[in-house]
Amino acid sequence: MSNRYWSPIVACVIATCLPFSTAVGAQKQPTVKSATLARDVNGFRLGMTIAEARSLAPLTFIGGDQFEVETAGFTYNFGVTPKGRIYRVQSTQQLNHFVADRQFIATLEQRLIEKYGKPSSHSGDTFHWALTERVTNDSGQTLPFTTMWMSAYIGGFGGDPTLEITIIDFRILWADQAAVNHKPRETAEKRIRF
Repeated sequence: MSNRYWSPIVACVIATCLPFSTAVGAQKQPTVKSATLARDVNGFRLGMTIAEARSLAPLTFIGGDQFEVETAGFTYNFGVTPKGRIYRVQSTQQLNHFVADRQFIATLEQRLIEKYGKPSSHSGDTFHWALTERVTNDSGQTLPFTTMWMSAYIGGFGGDPTLEITIIDFRILWADQAAVNHKPRETAEKRIRF
């Protein structure tokens, strides 16, 4: 699986979440709670199907659960569930050749708050939103877990900054994994013999 678009933050969260990949409590929770007011990046939203996303731009499958597209100055990488719904949107927007100074950061913060609401934390040009809930994993442990989060920060090199936004909701992934696993699990349960 290519991870060229994955920030260290995303890789860390994914590695932390692996024991909860089919969390029992998560599939029962509706995805109405949100760390952010909006759940999209430039129209690509969490929970939309690949068919819906393809109506916005011609996505390319790149392997594993990932699709990508470049359109209108953005590069997107999507994580997709086994049922074909987007649970992760990662975007890179080319801004221009300029220096991201305090005025630009203040404007960025204002625009982010207008769309996504007040961040959970903010440091310099890095903004984070997070929703932490109690999740029961497959072994029956109930632990706090950040089920939905978003980050926005200035990336790029030199005088060519980019706006990097990642928004992810593990509950969408877990619900679809559980739905896909339901019938095979029932079949396996019926085959148990001693």
